[in-house]
Amino acid sequence: MRTHIDAIDTQILKLMAERQTYVHEAGRFKPSVAKVQDDKRVAAIIAKVRAEATTLGLSPDVAEATFRAMIAAFTEDEKKQVGARTP
Repeated sequence: MRTHIDAIDTQILKLMAERQTYVHEAGRFKPSVAKVQDDKRVAAIIAKVRAEATTLGLSPDVAEATFRAMIAAFTEDEKKQVGARTP
């Protein structure tokens, strides 16, 4: 079981790295750190994730908590990126 879980974790990390690439690309178009946080977008993502989780047989609460943590971490990373290039 642990081997399978470790393999899944590696797949998740690869997808997170791919997601980070797109987050950084999006950050290039943001004029300021204030424009990074988009609460409407986060709400839409969470609603979609909860619905998809239910369809896939995953606890929507687990999916939401995981995505909220991931989104928060990527948002902070993007703020650093945008802040480093804007006054």
